[in-house]
Amino acid sequence: MIREKKRYVLVEVLSFGEVEINEVLRSLKKEFLNFLGEKDFGKAKLRVIQATNKFVIFRVSHRFVDELKVCLSLMREVNNKFINLAVIYVSGSLKKLRKVLKEKGWS
Repeated sequence: MIREKKRYVLVEVLSFGEVEINEVLRSLKKEFLNFLGEKDFGKAKLRVIQATNKFVIFRVSHRFVDELKVCLSLMREVNNKFINLAVIYVSGSLKKLRKVLKEKGWS
């Protein structure tokens, strides 16, 4: 069996007002599930590696990075508060992604 390749996606969370990060993640999961369907949602293997109010690191299968970007762009509000989820960096290794976090001063 071939090992599945994965990608790490760094996403910046921009919002007007305070937004609970758990609500954002819950809404994103619903959006991703509706967009892909149950079968592809399972194949995508979407996982949250690290989450704060400023950024989120996702792990996803390499075949579904573009679909994740689409779902992130479709999300506009959570609990009647405007949000923008911007993809900052996509990497094949978590080490490189954490280096980018240090450069931005978020870690």
